[in-house]
Amino acid sequence: MLLRSVTFENYGIYGGVHTFDLTPDTAGQFDRPVVLFSGKNGVGKTTFVEGVRLCLHGPTALASRVGQQEYAIWLEQHIHRAAAHHTAAPAAPTAVELSFDFTAAGKRVDYRVRRQWAVVNGRLQVELWVWENGAPLTALTPEERETLLREVAPPGLAEIFFFDGEKISALANDTSAQSLLVETVNALLGLNLVDQLQRDLDIYLARHGADGMRNGAHHELERALQEQGALASRQADLESQVQTCRAQRDALHRQITRQEGRIAAAGGAYASRRSDLLAAATRLDAEIEALRRQAAEMAGGLLPFAFAPQMLHAVRARLEVERTYHAQETARQLLARQEQVIHDLIGDAAFWADEAAQVALPVRERLLRQVVTSLRAATPGPAIATTEVILHVSDKEQAQLAHWIEQALEAAPLAFSRLIQAIDARQAERREIDAELARVPADATLAPLVATLHDLLRQSGALEQTLARLADAAHSVAYAVEQNELALRRARAALDQIAATAQRSQLAARTQQVLDQYRRALTQRKVALLEHSLVSHFNQLCRKHAFLDRITIDPAKLGMTLHRAGHTFTRDSLSAGENQLLAIALLWSLRELSGRAMPVIVDTPLSRLDSEHRQSMLHDFLPHASHQVIVLATDAEIDAAALKRLAPVIARIYRMEYDPTTGATTHTVETPAVVTPNLTLFDTVAH
Repeated sequence: MLLRSVTFENYGIYGGVHTFDLTPDTAGQFDRPVVLFSGKNGVGKTTFVEGVRLCLHGPTALASRVGQQEYAIWLEQHIHRAAAHHTAAPAAPTAVELSFDFTAAGKRVDYRVRRQWAVVNGRLQVELWVWENGAPLTALTPEERETLLREVAPPGLAEIFFFDGEKISALANDTSAQSLLVETVNALLGLNLVDQLQRDLDIYLARHGADGMRNGAHHELERALQEQGALASRQADLESQVQTCRAQRDALHRQITRQEGRIAAAGGAYASRRSDLLAAATRLDAEIEALRRQAAEMAGGLLPFAFAPQMLHAVRARLEVERTYHAQETARQLLARQEQVIHDLIGDAAFWADEAAQVALPVRERLLRQVVTSLRAATPGPAIATTEVILHVSDKEQAQLAHWIEQALEAAPLAFSRLIQAIDARQAERREIDAELARVPADATLAPLVATLHDLLRQSGALEQTLARLADAAHSVAYAVEQNELALRRARAALDQIAATAQRSQLAARTQQVLDQYRRALTQRKVALLEHSLVSHFNQLCRKHAFLDRITIDPAKLGMTLHRAGHTFTRDSLSAGENQLLAIALLWSLRELSGRAMPVIVDTPLSRLDSEHRQSMLHDFLPHASHQVIVLATDAEIDAAALKRLAPVIARIYRMEYDPTTGATTHTVETPAVVTPNLTLFDTVAH
């Protein structure tokens, strides 16, 4: 999911129309996923988050079970009223409109959602419109539109994708974190539905009872169910190993990066020269590829015709013949009309008036012959036979064909030849760079550093091979799961032959077993993934290497136990700041566990953090929290130093200010400009 823009119209503190571009910037030198909203308290940052949730979730944005009356009161309270007219609602309606992209099954869909409300004749009127790829979904009822939005952006996930500093502070409490874990994991895994189904089966069995199965199908089903549990456990174990290997690989990559930095620092001119050569090689590769694409484009145009010059000359000659024919034909037709006009004029007695009796008829005839002869002398040369006209094209088409022939005979071959020469020249330059790189001598002082780097690379390669083997094993287990599913279906099909009542009772009992196994296996699997992700993110945020060895989570109650250096302890042993970082890591890990590519919206993210942990939030969390991160912060949270640190990942900045004279918020947009990756300059351009 990618939020494109949001528009507020007379909503809360936003008087008039405010449109915010929320798209990240990934086209420049840096990936810039962050859109920053900055301003003092009371300028509408929290109102912004509420508006986005309202647009997506409607009444459920307030609470899971909120009445229509409460919802209506909330909407009326968020109708903008100007400072001078606090009791008067604006004539225009209040609305929140959200545009976003959603990808499902590899297909991207563009959505636009608009919620609008107004008080008309003392009654609140609420409307919901949804557009899909620009087309309004008028065939859907309002309830069906709400269902569609819940499927696209489940309200239960809002707590981990849209949160504020207060949420972080609350999660720093172990009890609150455990409660969130229970609610979120149940929502993510659909376990609420499983629990409801279990209760329904209990009621059914209480009413109908269940007879034991006494046939082969019963045993086959039991075997398949046992196999299902074993396979689920195997899948969880494999995923755990994969996560462990990935964590080790990531750690090695960081070591490799640091080692390369040491080599660059120790190598001096060597490292600098090598970097320049590699940059030049990259540039030449790009230029060669671009020239090859140009050559390919020319090959798909007029160039192939250059290899048939005789044919082109023949066509050009034919065009000239037909042009001459058409010109002659036009001239002859004009001459015929002129001859007829002159003949009629001279032959008319009235032309001679009173002198007609004085000019003899032979004289008139001789005059007519002389005039006609003079006109015919001006006609084109020998006529071209009409049988030679075969193309029958217009003058415009003749000109276009002639131009194309000229290009194919002269310009295209010349341009193609120049492209080939350019490609050859750059390839020769590329070979020279390769030769120069090969001739760079190894510095003796670099040998130990290079040896260490090679060892790290070898370890990384071994881990990649291990990951490949684990992937193959996971594929085999997945195939076994499919086969077991077939066995389950076959067993259940055989049970269809049993009497209806007995069959339903037995199936209900076995279904309960399957659901119980499924619940345990799925919870264990996801909890294992959550444990690895949580300890990794926590250590990253703490900026302490291996601060925790691992974190274990009880699959039943989802309580946390921390492990370090062979010691086991609870969250009470952590400092307040460390507990806050653990809360952030928990939100981060739950987002990854959801498997959904959704934007992250954070309101006042740094308000409850000390200076050291603020740096971790700025450096480690916000730039990597999601593909799109919307941060709403006070000026005190994002000061000049923090802004400088975040600048390389910021797409744009909205400066929010409250105008007490109008009772509304205004905003300006700024675009950070980063000169180098080290960030030596930060400029803003206000719009």
